[in-house]
Order: sequence, then structure tokens, then C-alpha cells
Amino acid sequence: KRGKPSKPVEKWLDESALPPLYLLDGSPRTTDMLRFLLYRMARVKEIRPDVEAKPLLRLIDRSRSGDFAAHLFKIYIHNDGDAKLKYLLTLAALTGDEQVAEELYDAVQHWINTRRLKMAEHGVSALAIQGSGKALRAVEFLSRKYRVRKPGVGAAALAALQNAAAELGIGIHEPDAPRNGSSFSCAIP
Repeated sequence: KRGKPSKPVEKWLDESALPPLYLLDGSPRTTDMLRFLLYRMARVKEIRPDVEAKPLLRLIDRSRSGDFAAHLFKIYIHNDGDAKLKYLLTLAALTGDEQVAEELYDAVQHWINTRRLKMAEHGVSALAIQGSGKALRAVEFLSRKYRVRKPGVGAAALAALQNAAAELGIGIHEPDAPRNGSSFSCAIP
């Protein structure tokens, strides 16, 4: 009823260059779907899914859309983690697979080591909403490791873990209840 978005969310974002985003029925997304998803996610200021985008996000096949998510994450990194582009980080986490979770974890560790703590907090939140068992174990690890040394990151990790648990309908101390039926070990020290 609102009409289709007639132009891309960002002038510099070439939608045709993005890898395919697959739906659960095996079909690739349409341009209208992508524009709607990007438009709705760009409106959210926190690291969380938009209410109106959630139904569309449930239709995405995360196991086949990892290239799309990795590309969005690279765009976010290439733009030096601009706070205005947090929605790309969020969307990458929400559409990504296990590989994106590993890339996010590595990026969070890099941001912590280079003292980009606000980016690390955003990365931890994105890692938590990614929702895989590996991602949630990493967030739990970060919440314990940085509870005292980098309290902002530790607190963000704990809050993200609590939000993810509420979203997934599990407790934060429950054994692995990974999203999308995946179960794998975490290579965290």
C-alpha cells in the first residue's frame, strides 16, 4: 500500500552487484524484496531486526545466502564501520551462515585489539543476533572475558546474549539451542 521503493537506499550501493539472496523455496530475491529489506533495516538505529522486515527475514535461506551476507559485511568494513551503516552489519548477521559468524568474531577481536570499542560492541550485538550455536558461544565467551578489562564490551556482550536468548525463546544458560538446526563446535580459546 505504501508503494514500491523506486530507488536504492544508498546511491552508492549497487544492488545488481550484490550476490543472490535466496528464499527458502529456492528462488532468488527480487529487486523489490531487496529494496524493502534494506529500506526497513536502514530505519532501525539499534542492532536488531526491523519489525516489518521480520516476516521477510524468516523466508531467507541462510544456508545459501552466505555470500550475500559476507558481501554486506565487507561493504560495512570497507566504509570503516560507519555508524550510519550499522544496518548493513545487522542485515549481514541476520542473513549470514556459519562463515559470517566466524568473520564477525574475528572482526570483533580485531576491533577490541585496535581499541575500536564501540565497533566491537556493535559487532558483539550482531554476532548475538546471528543466532547460531557458535555465535552465541562466542558472545558468551566475550561477556566473560571482557567483564572487567573492557567493561563496555563485556556489558554489551551480556546484554546482546540476553536479547538473543529472549528472541530465540531460550535461557542464556541453556545448552546449545542453535538456530536453523545447525550444531558445530566453536574454535574459541
